[in-house]
Amino acid sequence: MERQTAVRQRRWLFSVCRWRICLCTLRDPKQQRQSPRALGMVFWILPVCSLVTSGMMYRAALGKEPEVAGIVPVLLGVLFVWIGNDLPKLRRNSTLGVKVSWTLGNEENWNRTHRFAGKLWVGGGLLLLLGALLPLRAMVWVMICVTAALGIAPIAYSYAIFRQHRKAGVAYEKIPKSRAEKR
Repeated sequence: MERQTAVRQRRWLFSVCRWRICLCTLRDPKQQRQSPRALGMVFWILPVCSLVTSGMMYRAALGKEPEVAGIVPVLLGVLFVWIGNDLPKLRRNSTLGVKVSWTLGNEENWNRTHRFAGKLWVGGGLLLLLGALLPLRAMVWVMICVTAALGIAPIAYSYAIFRQHRKAGVAYEKIPKSRAEKR
């Protein structure tokens, strides 16, 4: 009985999170600039991930050991390949993509960063798919390192482009503030 209650509570939490993500995506003031394919990607990722996690929760509620170690790296790998394939096709917006001030401030920076990030995410997704074949301890380290690289490398690349542009005198719509100016 306790397991069923726990499963209901988790399902409720997941559904609240899904609705919140959908509403935030639709509320973007620059949404008219986004392609329908990118929005479709967001709205397909949510139910697919929800089905997988719900299946794992029901399996745990029935007393069977969920195979998280085998499912999560494969799910993340496929997800990263899918997102990486669509990243270069994203138009500049404030909802999807690498959203730091210097990518939002310049179209060329946005496009170059997302082309780089797309290739990186596809490669990272393939590494996670291969990492699913490794022993558990090695697989965990591969997941941690790959996801950290996928988050940090595009931002660093975008900043490097911003610095090149600043030296060349390229104008940005919204100039990023330095730490001293923010204070």
